Amino acid sequence: MLGSGPPPQRRSLRRALIRFLGGDPQPAGVAGQPAPVARSSTALPAALTLEQAERCYAFAEQLTQQGALDLAGPLYRQAYQTLRGIVGLEGAAMGLRPSLPPAGGTGASGAMGAPRSPAVSAAPASAPAAATLKQRLQPLKEQLSASTAEAVQQQLQGLIQEGHRDPDLTNLMGLAYLLQNQAAQAEHWFRDTLILNPNHYRAMVNLGGICLASGRLEEASQLLTTATGLVDPNSNEALASLTNLSLAQQQLGRPMEAAQLVLRIHRIKADHLRPESLAAAAQTLESMGEDEAAIELLQHLRRRGAESGTIRQLAQLLERRGDFQEAAMVYRDLLAQPGAVAQQP
Repeated sequence: MLGSGPPPQRRSLRRALIRFLGGDPQPAGVAGQPAPVARSSTALPAALTLEQAERCYAFAEQLTQQGALDLAGPLYRQAYQTLRGIVGLEGAAMGLRPSLPPAGGTGASGAMGAPRSPAVSAAPASAPAAATLKQRLQPLKEQLSASTAEAVQQQLQGLIQEGHRDPDLTNLMGLAYLLQNQAAQAEHWFRDTLILNPNHYRAMVNLGGICLASGRLEEASQLLTTATGLVDPNSNEALASLTNLSLAQQQLGRPMEAAQLVLRIHRIKADHLRPESLAAAAQTLESMGEDEAAIELLQHLRRRGAESGTIRQLAQLLERRGDFQEAAMVYRDLLAQPGAVAQQP
């Protein structure tokens, strides 16, 4: 049944994921390319592992649409790891690490709830101890994914039982719980992080995302607005808070504020948002009289092969501004689309 290879759409998904995550879809064995990874005789069937990769990828896409970029990244990586075993890509090229084994000791599992961390008045760690903790946290951060979340959580619990109290540790604990779909426990740890460091950007964004998903829109808006002020608002680092904030404003019934945020996100990273989000923002900006900003978004969509309705909107805005030369070029693009003549008024 597997001899004929996966269906075309699965092959397409596999190639897209590999390209997205930095892999090389070419066969192994080509000069300069990594050698195939040896497969164990007990490996899962390709169809099953491919299905797991598809689930990881779909979950990552859902998180991306919700603006939870920090959580989507590990899931994309997990999908890549699974695909790597099918197509023979070497994991070392991506810096991937094996999944963590369950931690030893008596740490509580996720099902029993998040144990309280030590009192806030605990003495701060010395500089050498803090450096050592950072070194211990880094591999856990790199390995965290949906499949390793419980094991990573147990490892982190061990560090807390050793007496460590650090905002990066508690934030990572929150992420581990969130990847196990335990939002309440994750929220506890993100709030704990903000007690330790009220200006912890990642914890603030993560907590804002939880509030957004649970319908606490005003709190989400306040958290994400504050988070954006902690970083350069024109940097890639600000994309996580700005994206979630635009969603919060939209759900709060503030389309003008949401459109302005979409414009800011577009100027930081043009292809960060989906075309439909840019088109909706352009429509709102036009209604606000912000024709120049609307044209900026529509021109980008035109270069990406927008549908006829978007191109028509752009042409009408250019014509209204008196830019007839550019409007004529846009109308030429419109007329080149199938059935465009019949749509003319």
